[in-house]
Amino acid sequence: MIEKRSCFLILTGIILADKPAGFTSFDAVAKLRRVCGTKKIGHAGTLDPAATGVLPIFTHTATRLIPLLPDHNKVYRTVIKLGVLTDTLDARGLILREEKTAVTAEEFAAALHLFFGKQVQTPPMFSAVKVNGQRLYSAARRGEEIIAPPREIEIFDISLINADEENQSFTVSVSCSRGTYIRQLAADIAVRLGTVAHLTLLRRTMACGFTIEQCAPLLDIAADAEKYILPPDEPVKAYPSVFVSPAQEKLFRNGGQLFLERLRNFTPGAEFVRVYGGDRFIGMGAPDEERGILKIKCVF
Repeated sequence: MIEKRSCFLILTGIILADKPAGFTSFDAVAKLRRVCGTKKIGHAGTLDPAATGVLPIFTHTATRLIPLLPDHNKVYRTVIKLGVLTDTLDARGLILREEKTAVTAEEFAAALHLFFGKQVQTPPMFSAVKVNGQRLYSAARRGEEIIAPPREIEIFDISLINADEENQSFTVSVSCSRGTYIRQLAADIAVRLGTVAHLTLLRRTMACGFTIEQCAPLLDIAADAEKYILPPDEPVKAYPSVFVSPAQEKLFRNGGQLFLERLRNFTPGAEFVRVYGGDRFIGMGAPDEERGILKIKCVF
């Protein structure tokens, strides 16, 4: 959606970027802020600076949809190098420890099976997690050690794609819940194998329901963002839709609640619904079926 204010164009919607290595997620957002014509811009799912891949970026009022996304799960392809530990748990860091390993593909695959399902993970020191108001990576750079509270994650699928036994490098595919740190997962896998490890490659191939095939290189987007902007309702299409009359639209836009029985196309049981006035996406609502009303979540 493109909105013109004075001589400026404001792009409202979602942009699917393939983040290159060397950029933080904040760098990627900053790169697009000016070309999208808005200070309101954010992303869904932080990527490490060394990582590449899917980074959904929301612009202008579409940022209101980030907390409502129906799918926060991620899929990664990573290369785990055994026998070398770095302070960042990836190739950016300083080497802390090296040891000889001789793990076979069969042994590595067997260790992966131990990580299926729900589990508790402690975020690594070099991460964006906040503890007592400060980012862990800031403390780590000052040489301070702060232990973040463990969090529950879930590994839906994890499999060995390729094994280079000579170099002790193993390519792995991981499907996981939000909040999972693949660097820490690699370190935990190494512990099961009696050694240490770090990542030499991390690429996110799916995030929030969008695949890498749907993404464009970040620098291409920065050169012509208007070409790549998707409608703001694109990331929430998994939710059912309802249609309102002009009078209902006016009420909804002004903060009024709507009666569910008067909504066209309402389907019971949904957590959220997309609200349309004609063919225009006007916002998101939360049905309260006990009271028979549609509460406003956000309006465009």
